[in-house]
Amino acid sequence: MGLWRPSIHCLAAASLLFGGTDAVLRQELLAQRRSQQSEVLKADPPTPYPEQFYSEQILDHFNKSDGRRYAQRYFTNFDHYKPGGPIILNIGGEGPLDEGSVSGHLSNVLFAKELGGAAVAVEHRFYGKSQPFDSLATEHLSYLASRQALADLAGFQEQGSGQTVILV
Repeated sequence: MGLWRPSIHCLAAASLLFGGTDAVLRQELLAQRRSQQSEVLKADPPTPYPEQFYSEQILDHFNKSDGRRYAQRYFTNFDHYKPGGPIILNIGGEGPLDEGSVSGHLSNVLFAKELGGAAVAVEHRFYGKSQPFDSLATEHLSYLASRQALADLAGFQEQGSGQTVILV
């Protein structure tokens, strides 16, 4: 077990009971507050599967005169990849993705492990950090369509190396 550290409430009660320990109490409270703040400020450890962005995703796949692009977020796990192995693509749903989408015991990771492939997770447009616009104004929502999202997947796959892609 670690050292017992009195809570702020215990220290306050002790101060009331034993008067004259205000300076000690203040010092302990300040030390405890600094300790808590430093824990909050510590950086998260680096993840083995950092987020990446496909910055050339087409905004409107069905209007060739519209050349606007946006950055679509994705995650990759090549831990079990063997040359020529398949890419197991997890299609993001209506929510943000994170590195957990290509780690652990999810089906795409288990398939990748079994088949000597790579697990890849692609975030759905308008969710998480895959935002084509700065707002969800009504005029932007016409691009939030299943046919646009399916075309995003085709575009994402085309930027790959022509390997077999399995959708899960």
